[in-house]
Amino acid sequence: MGYKQALKHNGISGRLPKTVKILKPITSKIYPYIKKEQNTLNQQIVSPHPHGFDKSIGLPKNYPSIEELTKPIQAVDLNEYIDKKLSEMIPDEVPAKSDNVFLNQLRLKENELKKTYFKEVLKKEEDKIVQDYEYIQKLEKEEKKHDLISVSKFKNTIKVKKDIVLPTIENIKQYLTEEDREAYPMVRTLTPVELEYEQAKEEINLLKAKKTEEIAKMNLLQNLIKQLDGFILNEHQLSLKIEQEFESNEETPYVDEDGNMKHADILKDFSAIKESRLLTELDDNLFDYDKDESIVKFEHLVKYLKENKS
Repeated sequence: MGYKQALKHNGISGRLPKTVKILKPITSKIYPYIKKEQNTLNQQIVSPHPHGFDKSIGLPKNYPSIEELTKPIQAVDLNEYIDKKLSEMIPDEVPAKSDNVFLNQLRLKENELKKTYFKEVLKKEEDKIVQDYEYIQKLEKEEKKHDLISVSKFKNTIKVKKDIVLPTIENIKQYLTEEDREAYPMVRTLTPVELEYEQAKEEINLLKAKKTEEIAKMNLLQNLIKQLDGFILNEHQLSLKIEQEFESNEETPYVDEDGNMKHADILKDFSAIKESRLLTELDDNLFDYDKDESIVKFEHLVKYLKENKS
């Protein structure tokens, strides 16, 4: 029952992907397309070298001879071929191999189905081959038509007057058709509406560029602010930092002149605070230096901030 399965593969039977065509001879419907290929092959064989076969060199050993290649093809009628093959494959009268009537009827039914499927497969394969050739011819016609259209367009573009003049932007109008003029607006002047549109478009592009530049500056400023985390940026932060430093009773480590690590109370040893970069810009008159301790007068600090307020 392989023929029934072959119907699913356009008449190609066998285990995929090793498919085998059932219809091997050339039928009358396929012959016109094969004849065209045969004529092309015959022209190549009889044509001079190098466009065809060079008879002086000869053909490969396992290659068909020139006589076999140029031998005319005999088309076969499909119905006659089917009847001949069926008579060879399935005899008209099947001898009974068993006394069981049901089995004998089953064999007869099987032979009838084989004949039916065999006919359908061959006809379907023939139609498929014809469709393939028709599709190829259709593609060739479309390609030729497209080539002819391209050639005609090219010829229209190179039409010039008797006095040969090279096309330029100024005189190209006389060489273009109306359709080409619409496709190439640079060969004509802009209308007032188009001119207004182009000007507005240019202004929008300038605004976009300016906006992009401003955004880049803002991003840069944000990055700088993030990098300044911990630095004093205004008067309020300065006052808070001073209060935090001077109200702290924690001992602050520092290195003395001899290179020894020591700890000192900030309120009792102002020399360590004096080196702090947070207070380098404070005026010296904000501080009163005593022998025992250094005390910051906050009323002087407030006055200083008011005077230097920007």
